[in-house]
Amino acid sequence: MLSYGSGLQVNEEGEEPDLIWAVGINDISGYVKADDLCPNVSNPAEACAITQELAEGYTIPVYDLEGNIVDQFAVGE
Repeated sequence: MLSYGSGLQVNEEGEEPDLIWAVGINDISGYVKADDLCPNVSNPAEACAITQELAEGYTIPVYDLEGNIVDQFAVGE
């Protein structure tokens, strides 16, 4: 079962929800996947690639609770 909520609860409860509330680049509210927002890396090469993407900026999908993509969220930049 997926959990959803605000990223603000991480410090209080110690666990990040699977879906984090966000507002997309077109001002549409929804949820981003925690794994998309903070991808796991398993080696230094992947970490370097993620760092480069953050420097350039990229977007990830914003979903509604039914799983439909409703906007894009800017990461980095």
